[in-house]
Parts: sequence; C-alpha cells; structure tokens
Amino acid sequence: MSVPGVVRTIVARGLCSGCGVCVAVCPEASLRMEFNRAGELVAAGGDCRSGCGRCLSVCPGADRPGREPLSLATDAGPGLARTALAGRALPGEFAGSRSSGGLASAFLAGLLETGAVERVLAVTKTAAGPDPDGRLFRFAVMDRAEQVRGAARSCYYPVELSGVLAEVRRTRGRTAVIGLPCAVRAVRNLQALDPVMAGRITVLAGLVCGGTRSRHWAGYLCLVGGGNPAELAEAEFRDREPGQPAREYGFRFRCRDGLPGRVGAAARNAAWARRWFQPEACDCCDDVLADLADVAFMDAGPGRDDQGMVLVRSGQARELFDRLAAAGRVEVEAIADAEVLAAQRGLLRWKQEGLAERLALRTDPPGRRVAPARIARLRRIELGLQLRERRQVVEAFIDCALRRTPARAEAKALRFRLRTLAVRVLHRVVRVAARLERGPGKAGKKAGSRIGPQGQSPHLKPEEA
Repeated sequence: MSVPGVVRTIVARGLCSGCGVCVAVCPEASLRMEFNRAGELVAAGGDCRSGCGRCLSVCPGADRPGREPLSLATDAGPGLARTALAGRALPGEFAGSRSSGGLASAFLAGLLETGAVERVLAVTKTAAGPDPDGRLFRFAVMDRAEQVRGAARSCYYPVELSGVLAEVRRTRGRTAVIGLPCAVRAVRNLQALDPVMAGRITVLAGLVCGGTRSRHWAGYLCLVGGGNPAELAEAEFRDREPGQPAREYGFRFRCRDGLPGRVGAAARNAAWARRWFQPEACDCCDDVLADLADVAFMDAGPGRDDQGMVLVRSGQARELFDRLAAAGRVEVEAIADAEVLAAQRGLLRWKQEGLAERLALRTDPPGRRVAPARIARLRRIELGLQLRERRQVVEAFIDCALRRTPARAEAKALRFRLRTLAVRVLHRVVRVAARLERGPGKAGKKAGSRIGPQGQSPHLKPEEA
C-alpha cells in the first residue's frame, strides 16, 4: 500500500526547497531531483510504498509549529549566537572583492588545513559549462583548501545535496557542509535520523538568506544582457567592477558561442527587489540566520565595505577564527547584536511580519514559528497582486525566451509588459488605499516590534554586561 510522501505532501503544496536530502535517505531509491516548469529544483517520483516516512522526517518544508524540534550539541543552542564577529579575509588569502569579505571560504579552508575535517561539501561551478541536464552549479566534495578557494563565489542557482551525501554515507571521514538555512535544517534532521551521518558530518555552516532564485533567474539576466538563455554556459552572480560601492553587484555571463555579456546593478537590483523567479517555498520560510548551523555567514551592513559578519555558535568555530586571525589570514572583531540586527532587519521583517501575512493567503498554511495573521481586505489584494506579477514574469520568460518563436515572441513580450504594468499600477493604488484605510498612526508596527524586547532578536543571545 502506498502512502503520501514528499511529492504529494510537500512538492504539491509548493513547499519544496530543493535540498535533495529526501532523495539521499529514501530506502527504495524512488525519488529523484528534477527541474519543474518554473525552473525550481524539486523532488519527483511516486508515493512511498514502505511507509517509512524518512523523506518527510528530514524535509525542511514539513510542519514545525511553535518550537524547534531539535536540540544542538553546540555551546549556544539553536539560533543563539555565542559570539558575533565582523571582518574580512586578508590579502593573500582571498581577493578583497569577495562580497562577504571571504570569511566563509577562509573558515572552510581553515577546517581542512587544520585537520578539523577531511572534506567539505560546498557549491561550485560545473566543469566545462553546463552538465547534460543543464545545471551550471552543483554541490561538490572538496578535500583541498585550493578547491574551496576556487569556489569562493555566491551562487543564486538551484543546487541539491543527494549525490554528495551518498558519497559521505559510503566513505568515512569528518565532513563540513555549507548551505542555505533550508539545507542546514535538512542536514540537522538527517543527523537526528541517521547516527552514521551524525558522526561523519561534524560542522554545519549556514548562509544567511532572504530568498534564493530558480534557474530562470540566470536565464532572465542573460536575456536582459543580450544573450540567449538556452546557450548560457557560465554565470557570475555578484560581479562588481572596480570603483563600484558595496552591494552594487552586476551579473556577468558567457554563452556557448563564447561571447561574454554583463547586466548592470540597476537592472539586476530592480528585478531582485520584486522577487522575480523566487521559489514559492521561500515565501513560507521562517529561517533567516541559519538557526541550526554551528556558524552563520552574512553580508555586513553599511560602513563595512568588503566585510562580512559571522554568528558563531560553537567553541570549535570561535577557536578556528582566533587561529586564523593570529596567523594573519583574517581580521575580525566582536560586534554588538544590534549591528547584526541592523544589517538584517529587512530580512527579519520579511520572514516574520511578512511571513505571517503570506501564510494568511494560503488555504493550507504550513506550521511555522509564525502564525498566520489577520489582514485587511485591501492588504490581501495587494499581496495577491505581488504574487500575480511574479507568476506572470515566469510565464512570460518561458514563452518569450525558452520557447522562442520569432514571429510571436515580440507580440507576447508586448502583451506581458502591458499586463505587468497594469498589475503594478493597480498594486500601487491598492497600497495607497490600504494605508489610508489604516489611518495615521496605524501604519503598522515598528521595525523592531516583532523582533523582541528592546529590538533584540529571538535568533541572538542578549549581550552580557
């Protein structure tokens, strides 16, 4: 007798983040990872015949209402920061142009060089262009610091862990994994399920995340830059030209014909701010700071160009940073929790207050630490228009770029632009009406009101006097 697995329980509800851990634990090997129409990497396959439930037990998209189900063997515990640091990798370790100061790559390389781990699971570009299935990036097993340094770039592209986790299961060795909060959560669930993997995966590093993107994001930027998305061979998501201020990232690419191209920061940031090509699962995520990771890396706030911030939750991680600093490979300083909150306040609001509103729009909201909110009618219309615009963008990209029919492409593109413009104008009218409906002094809570008393975050341990 078959029972519902992740495909019917998670994927069909738009909650699959594409981590691939369910594929790695399926005893029947009946699951696989594949791209859907929207360019999202999701689990696919039939129902579970054995009824073991392993796929759902590791899934980061499954219900988890009220509290965290896991307890960590770290000094601080789930989500809490033992120490918050800010700094950069010094010249000679990594180039100064790294978006988050190169601290994540320096940390992973240090783990390998000190023998703390024997391999690292991290994302890198596929060799010699796209794989046969068209993937530009993949998780890889790295056992040398040079490999980590060569992969030291941000990636906004779907990747999954099933293949590399299978290798960890087959071979002995202490392993570090770095990934987005959803991947970190899935690996923590895997450690709770499988004692062998718990013994082999000894370090979990997280990347602060406000929402990733589907593979159509790279194709869209390629199209904006004058390239053919079907011929896209290489992508650089955080390209910053000399003299540009921090966070002014462009997109650099190369197609199979060898011709390079670049999209400037203005065009890239406009589409990013509207969350075009963001997977639906990101709308239901409540984890910003990689709460279950031993160490979490993020961009620094204003005034700290070419630097990054780190939440350190284990003594092993803090000791390694001290050793790297003493060796002249990084420079870091302890910072107050308030500076971390200031740098990530927008993401915290989007995944707390914003999440409560988005859950209210769903007929089957998943259980999260944030409960669905009661929202006014006009606000509900406004949020619906935002989602409608995002879906129209995906459909237009598929029609105009991936299904190229020159005689119809221009007409479809024009119709799309007119529809999107109408939605955007209506969205702005509804937004103004919603604010007038709330009235003066009722425009909403302050930015820190959902973060905690005196602006403290539930993700951070209050500073000690």
